[in-house]
Amino acid sequence: MTRKQELFGEMAVRLGFVTRRQLEAALRRQKEIAAQGGQEKLLGLVMVEMGLLSTDQFIALLKESQLDATLHQHPLKPASFGD
Repeated sequence: MTRKQELFGEMAVRLGFVTRRQLEAALRRQKEIAAQGGQEKLLGLVMVEMGLLSTDQFIALLKESQLDATLHQHPLKPASFGD
């Protein structure tokens, strides 16, 4: 069974770095920046700028999301012997 890759914001909530309300505020801010013609920003950077995440938390989430992406792309398969 494969599992769906977890979104960055959902991971931040799951790990207790932000609340669901803070995530929603960061997503709104990210959309506002894009709507005002600003350069698109990663959600994590928006969260750091808003003071919702520390730099260390941001880095931890990046590492976790990279691991999640790696596991998602290359699921472990049972070893085959004698095939």
